[in-house]
Amino acid sequence: MSFFPVMNRNAEKTSRMMVSQEEKLRMGSVSPSKSGKPRFPKPKAPWRHEGSEPHATSIAMEETRRDRVASAPQERAPGTYQFTAATIDAILAGSRADVVMSRLGTTPQETEAIKVTRAAALEKLKALETAHSKVIPGANGGYVEIAPFADESQRWQAEMEQELRKVFPDDRAVLLARMIANEHNDQNASAYRRELHVEPSPENPSRILLHEKLFDANGQTIDSDFEIVSGRSRNRWGHLLEFD
Repeated sequence: MSFFPVMNRNAEKTSRMMVSQEEKLRMGSVSPSKSGKPRFPKPKAPWRHEGSEPHATSIAMEETRRDRVASAPQERAPGTYQFTAATIDAILAGSRADVVMSRLGTTPQETEAIKVTRAAALEKLKALETAHSKVIPGANGGYVEIAPFADESQRWQAEMEQELRKVFPDDRAVLLARMIANEHNDQNASAYRRELHVEPSPENPSRILLHEKLFDANGQTIDSDFEIVSGRSRNRWGHLLEFD
């Protein structure tokens, strides 16, 4: 038996394999190596095949990342605050600071600390008003003019908030500071020029009428408030009215 036909068949098979590799090289599915021999791509790991289940290590890394994102402190935009339902209920119960404080469920020590901070803040505000006021003589006894002090007022409220944060580390300190400020500096009145006029009460000569006026930068009256008191020193503005 001759073995030449077998050799011919093997040669044809080898030739077909070489042609197939050349075609693959032309198509780009096989890249040549430095030696010039074709280099076939290595198969990917089974767990990386498209559509297969993710690897356990990959799942653990993803869960760790999510945990870090969830536990990271969320930044809040300036001017936004967080309050509990109990605090919101206290706000809705009354607009005055003393009403809110009574409904916040504070301990006796916390309530006393708030009262001390409140009283100290009022004294500081009166000192600022005195420093920015002067008596304007007039035919009817004159009046007191208070120049604006917006920047000092903002620092005053910020200092009060810092003191309250020693008692309330959350945003309740901001709430109480603003409510106390509004009691004595309603609608940020310190940002405007004001006049305090003392007039006899038309209903009771033994009492006096306090007339507070607010003016804008153009000198136009933007607000006016009246209060009848028993004497110059027995009211919110007594520290400014001790003049002849």
